[in-house]
Amino acid sequence: MKVRLIGAGAVGAAVGKQLEKHCDFAFIVDEERKERYSRKPLLVNGEEINIPLITPDKADKADLILVALKNFQLDSALSMIEPFVGEKTTILSLMNGIDSEALLSDAFGCDKVIYGFTLVSSLHVDNKITTSDVKVRLGEKDNSKSERILSVAKLFNESGIEATIPDDIRKALWIKFMRNVSQNSISAILGATYGELLNNESYKKAAFMVTKEVVRVGNAEGVNLTEEDAYSNVYSWGCMDEDGKSSTLQDVEAARRTENDYFCHEVSSLGKKHNIPTPYCDIVGAMVDAASYISEYRKNRKRQ
Repeated sequence: MKVRLIGAGAVGAAVGKQLEKHCDFAFIVDEERKERYSRKPLLVNGEEINIPLITPDKADKADLILVALKNFQLDSALSMIEPFVGEKTTILSLMNGIDSEALLSDAFGCDKVIYGFTLVSSLHVDNKITTSDVKVRLGEKDNSKSERILSVAKLFNESGIEATIPDDIRKALWIKFMRNVSQNSISAILGATYGELLNNESYKKAAFMVTKEVVRVGNAEGVNLTEEDAYSNVYSWGCMDEDGKSSTLQDVEAARRTENDYFCHEVSSLGKKHNIPTPYCDIVGAMVDAASYISEYRKNRKRQ
C-alpha cells in the first residue's frame, strides 16, 4: 500500500515511524520543511527517523493519505494534498476536533474520506518527540465494515499501531472531542500534567460541567451522546503518562497558536446555532485565549 502522510508533528511522526517499515511510506512536505527535516531529522523516543520526504511537485497518487495537521493548518494544506489524490485514494484524518472530515469531503469528495482519530500522549519540543504507543480508531461514515476500512485497520495493526473500528465512529469522535474540550482546555489554563489532573476532584467537577454542554450540543447535531458518556469521559479516563501534557498546554507554553477555536469556541458556536446556552465552554474558551495571550506577552518581554 502506498501511504502518504501530511503533518509530521507529534502524532504524525510517531505514526510514520511505525508505518514506514510495513508499506511504501513518505511524508508530504513543502520545500522549507524538506530542507529543515533533511538538515535536522526528527527524533521519536530518542530514535532518528529518516523517512522519504515528497513535495507536491513530485507527487505520486497514493492509496492512503493520512492527515495529521493542526485544524488551522488544514485549509491552506488542501492544495498540497490534491496532487496525491487519485481515483482510488482513501483519505483518513487523524486530527483533533470534529470539522476535518467535512472539509476534506468538500475538497475531495465524500467517497474518499473515512473517519478517525488517535489516542496518544506525546511531547514535542524542537525536533524531539516523546510519545506513548499510538492507538487509532477509524470507520466509515455509515459505520459499515467496508473492505477499505478493514484493509487500513489491518495495516495499522501489522505496523504495531492498535487500530479498532467502533460501532459508531461519529459518536466515538465526539467522545474524543469531549476530552479535547475539557481536558485539553482546562489543563492549559491550570498548567497541569495528566498526572496532576488524574485524582483532582475539583478539575473533574469543572470538566463534567463542560462535557455536559458538549452532550447537549452533540445531540442537537444528531450525535447520540448521553450524560453517562460525559461522566465516563471525566471520571473513568486512564492516564497513559502522568508527566504528559495536553497538546493545548504545550502550545500555550510555547506561545504557539492553539486549537481553541476548534474546541471550546466550536461548542460555543454550535450552541448559538441551536440556541443552546454554553456558559462553561464560553468561559473556559476565553480563559485559554487569555493564557495564550499571557504566554505570548511573556515571550515578547524576554526578547526586549
